[in-house]
Amino acid sequence: MSVRKSKRDISELLQACAAAVDTGDGDAWADCFTREGVLRDDAGEFVARRERGRAGAGLPEGVRRHFLSGATVEVDGDSAVSRCSFQVVVTPPGGPGGPARVGEFRGSAAPGRPGRRDRGGRG
Repeated sequence: MSVRKSKRDISELLQACAAAVDTGDGDAWADCFTREGVLRDDAGEFVARRERGRAGAGLPEGVRRHFLSGATVEVDGDSAVSRCSFQVVVTPPGGPGGPARVGEFRGSAAPGRPGRRDRGGRG
């Protein structure tokens, strides 16, 4: 697989993960991770596919929208590392929207190692 295709695939994966959280689709969110992929955030560390209900945990109820920026993907052979800043805006029922979380996604994957995605920061 080419480096260009790998970078595009990983960028699309970041978008898919954000969209799954925005729509509350825990299955689609968990599918963004490898079988033993770990997510580490303010609430701790867990295997995403075992805890599908954690998609969007801690965000207020309402319409959610992720804004991603500054995505970088570095590919080295079969390994890849990605970073992406994000902001989640939530519009609660009957109320104005505002930032609910701000942080950075950091992810890595390599053959034989579980995928890992870190989500840091809170607004």
